[in-house]
Amino acid sequence: MYSSGSLGSGLGFISVGLVFFIKLLVVVFILSLIIGLVIVAKNFIFNAQDIAAFKSVFVPVAREKKTCSVCGKTLENEWKVCPYCAESEKLD
Repeated sequence: MYSSGSLGSGLGFISVGLVFFIKLLVVVFILSLIIGLVIVAKNFIFNAQDIAAFKSVFVPVAREKKTCSVCGKTLENEWKVCPYCAESEKLD
């Protein structure tokens, strides 16, 4: 009834190709839908001030770092002792 290792009349290869093509079309459709929704949201829902407000939330705030007055190396603000020269009282 079933023959192992044989493609038979070749319809198996065609059906596998069609299933792959349908899956590919579904993925392309979903990606197109997501991209379209992003474009619609960007152009029609949010204005330039809203987008600037969103971007400002994700921009990290630059903090000024301390420097050691003995060796002059840049230090993290949380450090109490300079790891380069072991000086603790003269941190700026």
